[in-house]
Amino acid sequence: MNTKTEGATLNLTIELIMKAMQGQPEALEYILKLYDNYINAFCRYETFDADGIIHIGLDEDMKVQIQNKLLDAIQHKWRPMI
Repeated sequence: MNTKTEGATLNLTIELIMKAMQGQPEALEYILKLYDNYINAFCRYETFDADGIIHIGLDEDMKVQIQNKLLDAIQHKWRPMI
């Protein structure tokens, strides 16, 4: 999986996954950065004002919950790699 952030390409590698499974903060932060746009897409919501104008917001609480679930899954539920 590749994605671009600020001109740099982010890669999800086996080494990165293994470091994240061991709980290395840099690896976990990198994975959160990698999935940030994807998570934001799930946390967006629309509201309408009195004039019918659509306002798009980001549910920060939901974002934190999804990030925590991802970190928990990485550290406790991913199977060990050979």
